Amino acid sequence: MIEIKVPRPVPEAERPPRALGALRWTIGIPGWITYAVPWVLIVATLLLSDDRRLHFVLLCTVVAAFVLRRLALAVVRRAAQAEWRKSPTWALANTWRLDDDGISFGDGFFLTSVRWEAIILVREEQDRFLFQGTPISAFALPIRFLDAGANQIDQIRALVAKVTAEGRLGRGVD
Repeated sequence: MIEIKVPRPVPEAERPPRALGALRWTIGIPGWITYAVPWVLIVATLLLSDDRRLHFVLLCTVVAAFVLRRLALAVVRRAAQAEWRKSPTWALANTWRLDDDGISFGDGFFLTSVRWEAIILVREEQDRFLFQGTPISAFALPIRFLDAGANQIDQIRALVAKVTAEGRLGRGVD
């Protein structure tokens, strides 16, 4: 069993997971279509109309909608982070355990366990390991908290290689 103590959640670990790039983009196509349709309408209007005021109003409307959506997402993200920091468990240290059954982590008030069969993919990034559970969510283990003396990075790599070779990684996700 590999055990890692993480002093408390770190902002870098909260970056969006990018483990399933192509699938993530495929899932996002409907969202991109909602951005593309207004632009197609503007181009069609520009080609079919000579009224410059109408062109200006349409362009301002689309730009304003795009900017307002981005601002709204930023406000929601900041509000969610502020609420998360109010949680009594926010500043508590996390303990991660990785073994043949899967991964588990908790802080004394909660414990989350995920079997290897439920993990789609494990990806090692420059500063973290991502244990991908769904195309848009992953458990992030910051590498900087791994014990270099105990060679935990290589232990995690070996464990992931083992469960992959056994065919257990992602087996239950179908």
